[in-house]
Amino acid sequence: MSNTQTLVAASPPLTQTALLLHAPRTRYALTDAHPVPALRRRDEVLVRVTHVGLNPIDWKSADFGFGLPALPAVNGRDLAGVVVALHPDAPDAPLPSASASASASASASRSTEDGARTFRVGDRVFGPSTQYRDARTSAFQSYAVTQAHCLARVPAGLAPAAACAVGVGAVTAMLALGSSLGVPLGEGGFSTRGVAVGAEGEEPAWGRREQPGSVFDKIGSVFSNIFSTPRPSKPKAGEWLLIWGASAVTGFFAAQFALLAGMRVIAVVDAQRHGERLRSIGIQHIIDRAVPADAIAEVRALTRGKLRYAIDCVGQATAQHAIDALDTAPATQTHIVGLTGLPREAPANVELCVVPIKTFHTNPRVGAGLTRILEDLLARGKLVLPPVEVLDGGLGAINDALDRLRRGEVGGGRLVVRLEAESGAGAETTADIPVVRLEADTAAQTAENSSA
Repeated sequence: MSNTQTLVAASPPLTQTALLLHAPRTRYALTDAHPVPALRRRDEVLVRVTHVGLNPIDWKSADFGFGLPALPAVNGRDLAGVVVALHPDAPDAPLPSASASASASASASRSTEDGARTFRVGDRVFGPSTQYRDARTSAFQSYAVTQAHCLARVPAGLAPAAACAVGVGAVTAMLALGSSLGVPLGEGGFSTRGVAVGAEGEEPAWGRREQPGSVFDKIGSVFSNIFSTPRPSKPKAGEWLLIWGASAVTGFFAAQFALLAGMRVIAVVDAQRHGERLRSIGIQHIIDRAVPADAIAEVRALTRGKLRYAIDCVGQATAQHAIDALDTAPATQTHIVGLTGLPREAPANVELCVVPIKTFHTNPRVGAGLTRILEDLLARGKLVLPPVEVLDGGLGAINDALDRLRRGEVGGGRLVVRLEAESGAGAETTADIPVVRLEADTAAQTAENSSA
């Protein structure tokens, strides 16, 4: 499957179909007269949305009334589609070379050291929207505007629906490791801390301790402006990393990026349900979650009480379990990233960390660095994707799909809604995506809040 369509650029329509939230605690309403968003900056591109990936934040923000800067609101955090328009002042993109390797054509040739990325009309792309205050970037519409450094090209051979399941989960995982814990990312060892410029969402000192408070409690760490990272040295190759809830999509990605960085990963999950899948990506140490005290004791025995790093994907209670598994020596600084909640208090040697998700769009070098890594790993088949269930019916199918997320009927995978059937060279076929029906897994579904 080609990652670029051959087409003639045409002006987009003035109006489009979109899914609007008119008030909290109501269902999304379909309209066919919503304005197509305009390109305002030279680094923005207009994407015709072909697939939407659903995240718990899509129903939680509607039900609880957060992350809604204006009403009616356009929501949606993950999309895949086709570039249909560029800003008139956009830099020219290099033509892909027939002799170039998939890795080279999908990464280095399309970005520069300052974070600028270039695309052409017809490029197949995917990416998360971390700019919930800018409705132009939201996924629940036929056309969306995205900053170029927040987009990745869909590698040849990968179905757009599969790519659509990557964005929020993978980017959250990379920032949790790279920014919150200082882990080098990708095979080149990219450092998100190393390119910090004090952009919105960044802490230039990289050392302010996070105090969980109103912003964190209301909208979750993933879309928080506030984050904290430790002062001590970066994790070393061979260092232990505990992921409590690694069956969740974000935990699943975090485990793979940590393994690529040379860390030893311990996964606490429903071992019978998820053990085989997690072993398939290289996790050697899988501990059953059924009795938390036993799981903590097993982690401490395995690490000889020397665990310094943990990520929790489930909630405050399990974050406390992960803290209890960390090294208790007062002189040893330890760190935990809470994706869905953290205890208000922790031992003095425990650094409470959340994820600086906004740096993905506020710092072009961070966004471009992460999208380059994703393109490269996907093109070379080095990143295993979560199970994906593809739903037809366009934007009108989203309300019912979100109900399934509300009821906890989806665990360990992603729901992706197909907005349109593509045709022509590179079109997605039924063979591109295996038929999957995701089933309930209450703990895994709770963990999916990490993708909110």
